Amino acid sequence: MPISDYSRLKGLLPKVTFKDGSPVLKRCRMIKSPYEVDLLKKAGAVACAGWHASLEVAKAGMHEYEIGEAARKAATRTAASFMSEVEDKHHSPLTDGVQLVQAGERSSISHGRGSTIA
Repeated sequence: MPISDYSRLKGLLPKVTFKDGSPVLKRCRMIKSPYEVDLLKKAGAVACAGWHASLEVAKAGMHEYEIGEAARKAATRTAASFMSEVEDKHHSPLTDGVQLVQAGERSSISHGRGSTIA
């Protein structure tokens, strides 16, 4: 929990002793249900589809965002292929905002977005 929440709780509950629950949470996170494993595999397939599409279209002189568009299209199509109209009626396969495409000097930008720079 954020330190601000912890401080607030300590103030509201001065007689309560708080203990670090990190070890328990770490053990819980190591165990994945079959559903979680399936989601992780699908997420990996979506990411790989975007990556492969970006490698296929990338050429010298292209804008970063153009490569990102190809990655987004492939990722979205892959995500859509996993979806069910019944189970996923409240979800969207759109993968907007996840393509981190930078080149040259911009390649060192952490979480940078594709620009209009060629």
